[in-house]
Amino acid sequence: MFIEEVTKVNNLVFAHQAELKKAKYDKIELWDTGWQHIKIEAPTENNSTATINDIKTMQILSKKVTPSVKKQYVDCDLDGSYYVKLYMEDNDLEFNNDIIEFIEDQCRPVIRHFKNFFNRPRPYQLAKALNMDLDRYITKTSNTPSYPSGHAVQSRVVANYYATLYPEHKEGLLKGAYICGWGRVEAGLHYPSDYTAGVKLA
Repeated sequence: MFIEEVTKVNNLVFAHQAELKKAKYDKIELWDTGWQHIKIEAPTENNSTATINDIKTMQILSKKVTPSVKKQYVDCDLDGSYYVKLYMEDNDLEFNNDIIEFIEDQCRPVIRHFKNFFNRPRPYQLAKALNMDLDRYITKTSNTPSYPSGHAVQSRVVANYYATLYPEHKEGLLKGAYICGWGRVEAGLHYPSDYTAGVKLA
């Protein structure tokens, strides 16, 4: 029975491949070549020590969530570049919302490609299978496989773009991206390793 349970946990995915929304490759204009050769490490197995430690880290983080932290991940839920833009507003830096939305849209098919390929279950799905308690923020923006974090990718790419325009503000822009990406971990929606993979993919 134990072997059956381990196998069941390790075979857990976000959803059956046939149920996953397909990546819209035809929408890619910004980087139509090259991204296909990007290699990101596969996530650790569901029952591995590393994955279980990820969930334990999330359990600790969820207990430390303050109203200000919750505000941050709520702000970023529908606007993944919220704190990148806020930094630019606070520092009187010009930016274009249409350009930011275009960059985010261009990231989506690539993100979806890797999400569908790895089909990692969300932390709350795996926590339930492992009988581990895990609080999460309820949102409609987590209806995709977990790995890598799309919010981490999009906010980082946007921050990287504006860092080329305002190199002296790179640190502040990347901090804004960090708030947006890491907030998804604090919200119980992504493993820390999803965030790390998202940054690498960006």
